[in-house]
Amino acid sequence: MLLCGEEPATKLARRYGVSEQALHQWRDESLAGGEAALGAPKGQNDPRDRKIHELQKELSERAQVEVEWLKENLRSSPEEKRRWIDPEHPMLSVARQCELVGLPRSSWYYEPAGETSENLELMRAIDE
Repeated sequence: MLLCGEEPATKLARRYGVSEQALHQWRDESLAGGEAALGAPKGQNDPRDRKIHELQKELSERAQVEVEWLKENLRSSPEEKRRWIDPEHPMLSVARQCELVGLPRSSWYYEPAGETSENLELMRAIDE
């Protein structure tokens, strides 16, 4: 009741015939014991949690370096990169695939406009 704040300490002390100071001391010990029983908040004091966090950070940084390296060393034309994109991939969206290969997403969706029939006739005339 005191822990929940349902009743004031003075009322509880009178009801059970103990001092308010004793109630507060018991409350504080209970709270401290509860925290000890539950352990520290996850990730703060457990060395395993810290190690997991460090490894996750290292993997993330390594993956970023590898992606940047791929982008620099796989210099290809946008047409070639477009062929690498698999719109049916179950795990990677088109947007993510474009990001990984260094292709602007708009380039994936771009469809070149064909020549007009007038331009084709003019080009044939020039060629002749």
